[in-house]
Amino acid sequence: MQHYLEQEFDYNNENLVSAYDELPLWSSPFGLLMLEKIRFRPSIKALDVGCGTGFPLLELSQRFGSSCRFYGIDCWAGEVKRLKKKIEAYGLKNVSVVQGNAADMPFENNYFDLVVSNLGINNFKDFDKVLNELYRVTKPGGGLAFTTNPPGTMNEFYEIFETVLLKLNLHDELNRLRSHVSQSRKSINEITGLLKKTGFDNINTCESTYSMRFLDGSSFLNHYFIKLAFMGEWKSLISPRNLELVFNNLENELNLYAGKNGELKLSIPVVYIECEKRDDFR
Repeated sequence: MQHYLEQEFDYNNENLVSAYDELPLWSSPFGLLMLEKIRFRPSIKALDVGCGTGFPLLELSQRFGSSCRFYGIDCWAGEVKRLKKKIEAYGLKNVSVVQGNAADMPFENNYFDLVVSNLGINNFKDFDKVLNELYRVTKPGGGLAFTTNPPGTMNEFYEIFETVLLKLNLHDELNRLRSHVSQSRKSINEITGLLKKTGFDNINTCESTYSMRFLDGSSFLNHYFIKLAFMGEWKSLISPRNLELVFNNLENELNLYAGKNGELKLSIPVVYIECEKRDDFR
């Protein structure tokens, strides 16, 4: 069996936490767009939802300066533990972090002037509930700024994945794959509608794109971040009895595609969204 199918990750393992890159290449273009677009204000209280091991929380706290107070929240205990050590090591006095769930946060109503999230809130299945919680903790007139990856993410890969399942006549797996793709990415129009429904207004968006390039399918499937962030979901879509067959064929097809094109190049669309909490909505 392929190594990427066998490897499992223990998210409580300190070795994994210590090796985890707080700014993987996957999310750095999103974060750079946020840093380019976000509006600076003095003397604010701000929250980073899904702060991980510190980006963009630590960067923003330093760029906004000591007049501002920044908070972070993340559900992964190992990341929070490491982040606290970094805050101490960096000597930052205006940053605090707590372990918690973005759908049920331990903060008062109307507490933050600004809430940010870099590829954080889009990972929650109950997106509506999270938005309502973000609305609750944001002050009237306060801002929400976040990045997300819309439909079309790694579209080249998913098209090949579908073709493989069709060739193998695995229609149940194909339906699960299509459902997974459609449910995991919300369009800008969908997100905008949900924001307005929740009580956010003055919505502005900025779109960009970048590419993840690999020599071939084998290097892609064995990349640590692909295994860490995606492989578990992909494996769950395939019946155990078909797992090795499917991924053998998928890897071969990806390699053939890369051979014809000189590389495996995957499109990653990027969206930055900012809006304000309406003070007359509720």
